Amino acid sequence: MMPSKAAQSLWERVDELVDGAPGLPALRAHRLQLLAGRRWRELGREVPEDLRAEEQLAALRDAIAPDLLTRVRAATDQPVVLLKGPEIARRYPSSSLRPSIDLDLLAPDAERLQAELLAAGFDLAEDPVWAARLDGRDPFAEKHHCHPLRWAGWPLRLEVHRRPSWPAWLSQPSASELIALARPAEADGILVLPPGPHALVLAAHLWVSNPFARLRDLLDIALLLQEVDRVEVAGLARAWGIARMWGSTQAVTESVFLGGPGTSAESLWARHLAEAREQTVVEVHVTRWASPFWALPPRRAVRVAAAGVASDLRPAVEEPWRSKVRRSLRALGNAGETKSRHEEELGPDARQLRR
Repeated sequence: MMPSKAAQSLWERVDELVDGAPGLPALRAHRLQLLAGRRWRELGREVPEDLRAEEQLAALRDAIAPDLLTRVRAATDQPVVLLKGPEIARRYPSSSLRPSIDLDLLAPDAERLQAELLAAGFDLAEDPVWAARLDGRDPFAEKHHCHPLRWAGWPLRLEVHRRPSWPAWLSQPSASELIALARPAEADGILVLPPGPHALVLAAHLWVSNPFARLRDLLDIALLLQEVDRVEVAGLARAWGIARMWGSTQAVTESVFLGGPGTSAESLWARHLAEAREQTVVEVHVTRWASPFWALPPRRAVRVAAAGVASDLRPAVEEPWRSKVRRSLRALGNAGETKSRHEEELGPDARQLRR
């Protein structure tokens, strides 16, 4: 089947962004590196060896995803909804071009599904670096998903979600409400959300900590926007209490990928998008403090922005003040550096559990 004119135009815009990016590190920051490899081959350019290795790993993960989902389906009688991942990747020119390290699953009883998968032979994945600071406490006890799982060391994790990833300061639908909207996917027995609700879930996820940080997240939403009734999605966003957040997300997505007019967010705190460059350290903080005003009414936005500033000024969970002061001084010195370069300089101290 030939791609539609709108789809062709979208992928042509992706090629423009890849061509204009300052280099492979920036493309990795935006999760566009695999699409860059495809583009460079089309242009006859050499693909770096490390990127070729990433492509091979992405192809492997893409190949094993259906088998993992089959094992999940066999382990439980609960309805299981697949979020993001392969359901979005199938809209790419090749599903292996969308980087992914895990499969996100939503079920009515997440704790039971976690136990069923462990009984079926899945193992707990390794703890994140910051978990060592929690004195043996479960690092995922209060998170939106359970401890990630692996199957036989395969390079694709499972995350069983108690609820979708959502900003704490926005209202959200219940897991049962989302599951009720789901429909059968191509994978036997697995459910997926229709494009409209799925786009809202993706939008909420990208607002959790650093809105509009990655072009790939907006690209996913742009792909779904081509399949939805905009009026219906706007109505659902109002019903969920996220209309302002969704309006800002849709506007930026359309500006970057679908030929829409420029937005104030891009002019003031998301200027990195048009150049496909990575955010600087100072831009990350400005985004955290300014972005609530594009997602909430002014009074609520002031409270959320103030909480963001306070969180940045306080030590992370179980972090001593000495370490916090050292990190802050390093951040001031690296204010104009890219986020990834700053984190590389910090080493293990870069991975903190923010309050």
